[in-house]
Amino acid sequence: MSDLKKGSCMCGGVKFEYTGTPFSFSLCHCTMCQKFGGGAFGSFIGLKKADFKFSEGEELVTEFKSSDWASRTFCSKCGSSLMYLYHEMNDSYFVSAGLFDSDPEIRPAKHIFVKDKCSWFEITDDIVQIEKY
Repeated sequence: MSDLKKGSCMCGGVKFEYTGTPFSFSLCHCTMCQKFGGGAFGSFIGLKKADFKFSEGEELVTEFKSSDWASRTFCSKCGSSLMYLYHEMNDSYFVSAGLFDSDPEIRPAKHIFVKDKCSWFEITDDIVQIEKY
């Protein structure tokens, strides 16, 4: 994939563009992702920073340090969950999959932190499950 792809938050204040190929798509069941997205899991697509740019609203991006190893960003206007930032991989962004305005041309490859999975959610697909990551 080399065509320009786009995405945005719920209010449209934060917009981004990327080229290149996403390198990962994970469904994370850790408790922080549950709280960050308000659902059973977070869904994040890995992109290289070199292939990514904010086209509008970068000033609306607010960062919250959620642990010693990661931060999460959100739109300060509408609250949309934007990214998971893993500090040891500072050349990459892990963008919330629901923000993409078109098909990101990648599918989930793994469920991670399934040891923390919500008791009310059952994984019923055949995607690889990893207890922790």
